[in-house]
Amino acid sequence: MDAVLWSRAADIFESAIERPDGERKAFVEAVCEDDAEIRQTVIEMLDEDQRGISRLRHGVEKVVDQVLGEAPAVPPFVPPVQIGPYQRHEFLGRGGMGSVWKYLRANTAQTMAIKFLILSPQDPCSELWRKRFADEISTLARLRHPHIVSFHDSGTLNDATAWFAMDCVEERERGLRFTEHCRRSGLMVEEKLQLFKTVCEAVLYAHLQGTIHCDLKPSNILIARDGSPRIVDFGIARRLGDGQDSKDDTPPSFRMMSADYAPPEWKHEGRIGVFTDVYSLGVILYEILSGRHPNKGAPHSGEAEQHENSRGLPEKPSVVACRDSSGDSKTALQRSSWNDLDRVCLTALHPDPQERYSSVEPLLRDIDRYLKDGPLDAKPAKLSYPLGKYPPQSEHDLGYGISPWRRPPWLDLFRAS
Repeated sequence: MDAVLWSRAADIFESAIERPDGERKAFVEAVCEDDAEIRQTVIEMLDEDQRGISRLRHGVEKVVDQVLGEAPAVPPFVPPVQIGPYQRHEFLGRGGMGSVWKYLRANTAQTMAIKFLILSPQDPCSELWRKRFADEISTLARLRHPHIVSFHDSGTLNDATAWFAMDCVEERERGLRFTEHCRRSGLMVEEKLQLFKTVCEAVLYAHLQGTIHCDLKPSNILIARDGSPRIVDFGIARRLGDGQDSKDDTPPSFRMMSADYAPPEWKHEGRIGVFTDVYSLGVILYEILSGRHPNKGAPHSGEAEQHENSRGLPEKPSVVACRDSSGDSKTALQRSSWNDLDRVCLTALHPDPQERYSSVEPLLRDIDRYLKDGPLDAKPAKLSYPLGKYPPQSEHDLGYGISPWRRPPWLDLFRAS
């Protein structure tokens, strides 16, 4: 199995492992319907995981070697004990084209995560991986945000293996995905939305710096010990073009993406833009609100594709949450509140980018307005809706119920008439 196929298998495994045990193999069968090699590889990885070898950020090297046998695309790799001022501490994880180790900086005792580019001499895509690794370094070097891991250093080993050092996120719980944290931490809906809002702000910052993440998913949002999120892995990030839109010209089966979180226009047409990250955020928001992925239950990938092409939308998150909560008070929202959340979520993950939020900014604005009980941009234009969202100014408010600081400009014209 070459590096491209292994990367795809790893992404499918990560998506599958986040699902309940009873749904994982059915999900893999659906996603890999036309690729028996990847399907068998991922199922074997899941079987190994069931036998007690954890895949959540540690122990993955043994399983990869067992599953792939002598495949040269994923050779065993142990980095040097000492790299300049950095001393090796422990293995953190492995992805499609690299592995990450925890190092300690000797003169400051600061923990660092060092990512190494692992290549096989027989890999025909080695130059592509080198370019993408260099792009990841330049991307992280440009981004300085408290909720995005920061770049610190880079270099090459004696055997020309490229590496770079970044913040090491001391996680609240090793391997805990962002959506799992939201489900298991007992957070109220408003608290989950505040966390999600923090992630959106970091993504918006990256967009303003000209970077599209392109791989937003729960496993790339780590939860630090203080409970705040950190976005990691800009390995397939893209630069925003002048037209704010670009094209991925690689064949669909070779596009590096996390299929569960990638929008249909990227899967089928290769189109990438800020709307790519908006869709991924919409899927994550759906999982936070409902407790499951929006495409859960599609028995075959062909059916899911037909669903996307027909521009259909998944079941409302409110319906799923209320059906599965069994009276959980944390999901016991008023109907009007759920209506707003449904609208925000389904607008963000709409399969048609023209119907989606145009960028992260209006998504953020609607989340903020929901938290402040204000009218949403995504809400259908009905006069009764925004009027009802404004609190009464006084009993002499002429019945409009709109305070001056939030009064829309058209109201003064209405009163004047």
